[in-house]
Amino acid sequence: MRGKTIEHLKSNDSLVLLAKTFNLFSRNKKRDLSKTYIFTCQHILRPREKMFSLFVGFGIPKENIFILGKEYSTNVNLFAELKNDNFNLYQPSFDTKKTFDEQHNENCNLLFKLFKETVFGESRVIILDDGAVLLSEFNKNFEKIDESIEILGIEQTSSGFRKLENEILKFPIINVARSAIKLNKESPFIADICIEKISDYISENNIINNKFLVVGLGPIGKALVNGLHKQGEKVSGFDDALGHKNLMEKIIELKPNIIIGATGIKAISEEYIEYLNSLNYPIYLVSVSSSDREFPVASYRKGISLNIHSDVIYGNIVFVNNGFPINFESSYYKGGVKRIERTICLLLGSVLYLANRRETSSLSKGFIVVPEKITTLL
Repeated sequence: MRGKTIEHLKSNDSLVLLAKTFNLFSRNKKRDLSKTYIFTCQHILRPREKMFSLFVGFGIPKENIFILGKEYSTNVNLFAELKNDNFNLYQPSFDTKKTFDEQHNENCNLLFKLFKETVFGESRVIILDDGAVLLSEFNKNFEKIDESIEILGIEQTSSGFRKLENEILKFPIINVARSAIKLNKESPFIADICIEKISDYISENNIINNKFLVVGLGPIGKALVNGLHKQGEKVSGFDDALGHKNLMEKIIELKPNIIIGATGIKAISEEYIEYLNSLNYPIYLVSVSSSDREFPVASYRKGISLNIHSDVIYGNIVFVNNGFPINFESSYYKGGVKRIERTICLLLGSVLYLANRRETSSLSKGFIVVPEKITTLL
């Protein structure tokens, strides 16, 4: 398995970094991995199947890997492939009457219960998370875990980091989210992909005379403003963390018809939605962050059965892509393998680093940086 996987990566130029990251640890294996487990929440999108395969190629038993997908970011063909390959894969259905976050919290709780039923003493458990909900579940239930089980974590998103940064964390968590490589390399290309998708949507729907307002000026929000400006679009930004005051006054002043949510939390409340709906022109609400939390779209789905990526229309308001990030559509992440490879390498390297350590007691509880040997390679 291991040799076949690595030879395939070597033959694929776009995956050279994955092979190098794997080899960084595989040449110096230090411990038996038969009682090492991975519990992870991930987008079921390529090339993550390469990462899962490399976990197995490194020596972590396939039956010890438990993967929770997200309904809005699952490639149905890849899901079937992983199922057929006997990975422990879970993809709950989506209830339109609830927010994604409500349902994801419930699903992570179920995954923790599965951990309790599956993993017993003298084991090592690595939680690889996207959004920190699963990490939070383990953290709040830490006292219920057998003391002989080592718990280690990895968080890959800034929203997940913010969710946990003020918590008392009871085990080490590698902070991939705030690594310079992820912030400097991933954020600009995500912004480029989002701009490309927004441009496609505008063309397909014949939307004209556009004015953009980007709410949330973190790394992705700033990159969006810069990218749209370079394309000659009329674009402004808003972020109350930068001292900007009164989003509604900004909307009244600028009259944007495309509002982009890039806060990682809630960009616009239901009260604002009702005001926006009273205006006499269409307003398109576009999310570029995880989940459907930027806008209160669940309140306007009315529990109807709809495609996970359908627009939701409420009067003059259009919640584009069901309120989910516009770069996820039709179960496909719009972005090539090469562009996401460094992020996958950060995750792969962090997992292998934690799996391969002879001891973990010297690791500090709370957030720790990505090991230097990984960042130096990338």
